[in-house]
Amino acid sequence: MAEFLSIETRVSEAKKMLDELGIQSKNISKQLLRYLAGRMKTYIRRGYRKSGLNKRSGNLYKSISSRLTKDGKFVIISPTARRDGKVLYGYALAKGVTIKPKLGTKALHFKSTRGVEPPYRRARSVVIKKNSFIKDSATTYRDTKMYADANAKLEKLVKKAIEKYESKQ
Repeated sequence: MAEFLSIETRVSEAKKMLDELGIQSKNISKQLLRYLAGRMKTYIRRGYRKSGLNKRSGNLYKSISSRLTKDGKFVIISPTARRDGKVLYGYALAKGVTIKPKLGTKALHFKSTRGVEPPYRRARSVVIKKNSFIKDSATTYRDTKMYADANAKLEKLVKKAIEKYESKQ
């Protein structure tokens, strides 16, 4: 359900080079991981249709989140479970859930979106099957574009650190 992202080897080479030049490089890995997490989230959002999701919902878009671990070595990309007291659709899709009526009621009542007569339906429960839309898109990004993006961004970060060091001199 969650994807983990780590690029330690590429960053350690850049840090070693900057340390040899006497330039501080403590935040380069965090900056690079945050950048790649943002790129991966964008790629996941673009991959909704390939995963069989037809409707592009704002809630589904907003449910994908990323967070950096405390040690700064990994980024976790996963659907958010709740926001403002509401269960978000992305989490339900990624995990797979069964929706049941509240206590005291016998059935769910909802409007059908498929143009079926009658427009309102009843069901004792609704099963949302697990959909690996995050894993599929994240794997595709990791296998195709991630390393090119990482190298390009790492070069920019190193150049920026060198320019900052030279301007202080």
